[in-house]
Amino acid sequence: MFAVVIFFTAEQEPMKPYTTIPFLLGAITSIISGYIGMQIAVRANVRTAKEARSSLDRAFNVAFRGGLVLGFVLVGLALLVLVLLIISYRHNFAAELALGP
Repeated sequence: MFAVVIFFTAEQEPMKPYTTIPFLLGAITSIISGYIGMQIAVRANVRTAKEARSSLDRAFNVAFRGGLVLGFVLVGLALLVLVLLIISYRHNFAAELALGP
């Protein structure tokens, strides 16, 4: 819904969604990040609780590593989407510049 508002108000040129597409990609990436994050967090918490029965030191290590994995996956996903968007825009604008005004 908000993407429609962005499309009709924030775009520099009509019918060229250079702002709307990154907004939608960010929303989709956020949804995927939330899902992956919850999956990793639940599995890490189960393993942490299991390890806490025997040793708090081992439980801390499992929890810490689970957090590291979660952080790296989410940052990696965000950077992947950003790089793909930059490559796409570079290709699109290079073609536009080659055609001229």
